[in-house]
Amino acid sequence: MTLADAFARTLGWRSGARARTLGAGMEDEAILAGLESDPDAFAVFYRRHVVALLDHFLARTHDQRLAADLCAETFAAALEDADRFESRRGRADDWLFAIARRLLDDAWRRGTVEGRARRRLGLPPLEPGDRFIGDLEEELVAAARFRASRRIGLPCVPLRAAFAAAAALALVAVGTALALDSGNGGDGAVRRATGCARTVAPDLLARVAALRNGPSGEDRLPPAATSVLQHWKLDQVVEDRARFWGGDGDVGFWVVPVVPRGEAACEPATAACVVAVASGGRADAECVLEEERRGDAWRLAPLLEGHAAIYGIVPDSVRGVRVTLKGQTAQVAARDNVVGGVLPFGYHAMARVAYVRGQSASKPFVGVVDAGGESGAAVRRLRAAGYRTTGRIVAGTPLQASVVYWWPGRASAEDAFGVARLLKVGEVAAVEDTAHTPHPVLDTTAPVVVVAGG
Repeated sequence: MTLADAFARTLGWRSGARARTLGAGMEDEAILAGLESDPDAFAVFYRRHVVALLDHFLARTHDQRLAADLCAETFAAALEDADRFESRRGRADDWLFAIARRLLDDAWRRGTVEGRARRRLGLPPLEPGDRFIGDLEEELVAAARFRASRRIGLPCVPLRAAFAAAAALALVAVGTALALDSGNGGDGAVRRATGCARTVAPDLLARVAALRNGPSGEDRLPPAATSVLQHWKLDQVVEDRARFWGGDGDVGFWVVPVVPRGEAACEPATAACVVAVASGGRADAECVLEEERRGDAWRLAPLLEGHAAIYGIVPDSVRGVRVTLKGQTAQVAARDNVVGGVLPFGYHAMARVAYVRGQSASKPFVGVVDAGGESGAAVRRLRAAGYRTTGRIVAGTPLQASVVYWWPGRASAEDAFGVARLLKVGEVAAVEDTAHTPHPVLDTTAPVVVVAGG
């Protein structure tokens, strides 16, 4: 008998929280929206999904203690962020499992389940066993009641005196933080800026070349993509600057600029997410929000039945990733600082992932900016010499002389000087300070850009 089977035996006749709830006939989305007035209803949401969630973790970890730990942390995180769930962006169970996948991924990377949400809610550690589901339900409902009382100013009597004594100080801090967050406009997982239009920071454009692509008819984010971004701590998703990166079979990949939680009003997007959306509507995301992970963050996940998918943001020198599992190896190509693809084998946490690095032996892709010079002649000369060029000439501010710009990591100085010699351009500059780089150069995906001046 599996852990989930043993737990499930307790569900029909034992209610650990003995919750007197009005939510039994409610949809999940209505339960999450109404927790302030009916916190006991969280028990209904919990009972509907706990066995499936345990099965999800057991199938991936084969470790009962780790599965129970992840299950408890997932429901604690869902309770803590319930007010940020938006039903218009997707189903509550998809949102719950998106949290679960993120926590599992974090646990594999860190080697432990950190338990931050449980600590903030004051939940004690629980042992796996046939009492686990009931005990966890009791603790969660007690935390939900206390959370509701802090928000509406009513007295709260937790079910366990010991729990109340241990959790009071921690939960007061949580309530204060939530109140402060609400005062700062916390009206959902993704806040909206008012009175200004968010842009994309030049530094982000420099790090993620895919965001420098021009718009296409496929860029509009599907609802599943916006829904899965809810569990990330974001102030805003800059949807109008999102770019469709490409697809692999039944999965499409979007690159999305985002504003991390806590940025000043009207600040540009400084971070990015890669969102993978399967044809059936299932979606997942990998976001690069932390300074130390910028330019290097991928996710391997069981997005499709029988097939793992890998997606994320990679450094300039990476041409692809190689995934190895039990003697099977697959390689997925990367371009424009993004990797995305579906593997021919299923997901397993022990799969090994390695970057495929190295400069391309072919001539670099070259962009051309018309700054009052002979841009058309430059394109013809480049193509005659075997260079691929952008499909259109970008208009720029007139300059007296031509300059060849190149992006370190995506092209070499030798590439840039080769183009300069061909076109008889006397100045070559590496793109290192984007604040002083002409905007048309930043708007092209090419690693080498010729600004044709007069």
